[in-house]
Amino acid sequence: MKGKVVIFVVLIALLVSLTALADTSTTGLTGPQGPIPSWDTVVQMAKQEGSVSWYAYGAEYDKLYFDSLIPKFEKQYGIKVNFIFGDWYAFLQKLLAEQKAGQTVGDMDLVFTWSIPFNDAWNAGVVWKYPWSYVIPNARNIVDPYLLQYTDMIPTNGAFVPFIWWQVAFLYNKQMVKNPPQSWDDLMAWVKANPGKFTYCDPNAGGSGHTF
Repeated sequence: MKGKVVIFVVLIALLVSLTALADTSTTGLTGPQGPIPSWDTVVQMAKQEGSVSWYAYGAEYDKLYFDSLIPKFEKQYGIKVNFIFGDWYAFLQKLLAEQKAGQTVGDMDLVFTWSIPFNDAWNAGVVWKYPWSYVIPNARNIVDPYLLQYTDMIPTNGAFVPFIWWQVAFLYNKQMVKNPPQSWDDLMAWVKANPGKFTYCDPNAGGSGHTF
């Protein structure tokens, strides 16, 4: 695909919410093998190309967040971002269709996605198998170095840059639920005993539902 190098650069903006939280070691994890370009080299190569096409999905607040990052990125690096906001499934199908058609040059430099479609894309051979999560300088500050190699327990080989780390929490009304479930089995029993009283995010529409 066109501009494989420039995808390194835009990712640094997405790491802001995860990095600088703690200094952690990657001891015990297998990093990239062999020589890889330095960050400065990547930036210079990206500037030569001049622009990056970034495909992303999410809720309206995600788009607002991305829109706020792009001007800062463009000002810092002098690289224009062509931002396409839409449907992750459509993005994946576009990649697969281009591959099936024998197209070797496309317009998708970076795709903001999650674990399952990433795994599908990886297995289909449409992901650049390059450990860029080890190239971005502040990736080393991610609180859990495990995230450099896995997402949702799916191995990424460093080709998936961590951008968010959510945790599942349960909200309930203490006035109405005196004895909340303490285990998964307890929760399932409570759900069956209280039809229509429990809800969670659609896994196809949000990450918290998928994690749940």
